[in-house]
Amino acid sequence: MGTNFYIMSKSKKLMREYFAVETDYGITDEEYEIVDEPYLGYKVHLNKLSVGWRPLFQKHNTIHSFKDLEEFCLKNKNVVGIYDEYGGKYSWQQYFNRVYRHSQRQPEPFKWVYEIDPVFKDSKPTVHVIPCTEQEAEIYMPFCHRIYEEKEKQARKRFKVYERSWSGEKYWEDPDYPFDWTEGEFC
Repeated sequence: MGTNFYIMSKSKKLMREYFAVETDYGITDEEYEIVDEPYLGYKVHLNKLSVGWRPLFQKHNTIHSFKDLEEFCLKNKNVVGIYDEYGGKYSWQQYFNRVYRHSQRQPEPFKWVYEIDPVFKDSKPTVHVIPCTEQEAEIYMPFCHRIYEEKEKQARKRFKVYERSWSGEKYWEDPDYPFDWTEGEFC
């Protein structure tokens, strides 16, 4: 479970300029959707905050880092708003504080196991992480998406479990903050 965050705007021109590609044949590659909640306007997915993970942001045509996002939001603060999936509205400072605070949780040690996951109660064993002592630690929560994926591949080799992993996404870390980024849509 997690909470998704979005930019909302009524400005078609702004959203097309930043979140679409205009060609001689029309508008393509729209990264927005037209919605009627919390009001009729254009919505662009920003990020997700999930328990146990670092904040995960979605790359856009013109936004590749948190500083890019901050610059866009502050420059256009009169025509964009930041909302969570439950309709809560945030000022830039409230949003920044929420995301940054989420990334600053105390690290907790975890190790990889191959067994039936007691949380998801799968019918067959899977490679997953469980809490452990500091001496046994192979990875730490909040999980960095890129590191988690690398360590999961290593654990799959160690346990000789070669089925496909669930991810396959391209992840990278923000250059200025303890946040992660990925390409493509996710929720």
